[in-house]
Amino acid sequence: HYAALEEEIERSRDSPSFAPVYFPEELHRREALEQDMAFWYGPQWRLAVPCSPATSRYVQRLHEVGRAEPELLVAHAYTRYMGDL
Repeated sequence: HYAALEEEIERSRDSPSFAPVYFPEELHRREALEQDMAFWYGPQWRLAVPCSPATSRYVQRLHEVGRAEPELLVAHAYTRYMGDL
């Protein structure tokens, strides 16, 4: 889901509602998380750890929000970056 979130953040980075909290160097975690997954599960980690149906629905929702209401990405970003990590 970090891939979807960061994709939508990039799409919305110039949005007036999202631009003030756009800090990709400080916040984007996808690459580091993918390296962690490869370390723990091997290079084929995407096959070893499939996306759950709930996560798939969440990813779909992130794309919907990113396209229709980018201001709502702020809450998703906060939850993922501050809550998860």
